[in-house]
Amino acid sequence: MNAYESGIGFRSSRLNHSCNPNVQIWVVEGTHVIVFYSNGPIKTGDELLIDYVSIWVHHSESIESLQCSMHKITLDLFFRWGIFCPSDCICKDPNILLVVAEFSRLAKISYKFGSEGDFKTSLVASKKRLQLCNTGQSLIGNLEAKCHTLYDAFGAAVLLRDKISAKEAINFIKEHNEIIAQLEFPSSVKSLRYQTFTDYLQISKSIISRFCKLNAEW
Repeated sequence: MNAYESGIGFRSSRLNHSCNPNVQIWVVEGTHVIVFYSNGPIKTGDELLIDYVSIWVHHSESIESLQCSMHKITLDLFFRWGIFCPSDCICKDPNILLVVAEFSRLAKISYKFGSEGDFKTSLVASKKRLQLCNTGQSLIGNLEAKCHTLYDAFGAAVLLRDKISAKEAINFIKEHNEIIAQLEFPSSVKSLRYQTFTDYLQISKSIISRFCKLNAEW
């Protein structure tokens, strides 16, 4: 068993931890399959590194509370795996933590206003989160964070029920589903990946039509 008593990943267990990894993992929903993908170019001979405890999932809005969360994470890393983060580690960089805290703040705005029916404010917050995801910062730039954000933006845009937002919703869900299709289906099986993406898109259009009651051709 591993430190979290969730079983052993025979391949993933060979990868060491980094708070600024060059490899991310994606768990295929409903399976025990883990997909590894790179954050960017990896040179021959570079060690493949993953993050054992993702910072971006800790929803702390203030730099103080996030620093407290990071302190708990560093203790967790040390006591579970014997990993010690040096003083210059990216997880202790105040500029990085500010970006992560802002991402968490916007996420809470998306959820709060979305649940209260203010989908316009929710959508604006989700778009700002997407901008942060696209900065290339690995702590919030991984595809899992981006997929969550795209789906939140899709939901808010659909529920606004107007033509402009509905077309935005299509773009959000297309990008969301393209990411999933690329990760979960190998490029060598192009027809399967395309069919899966097409199925996703047809379902998405059906959802939008049901909510928006629009007759526009997508």
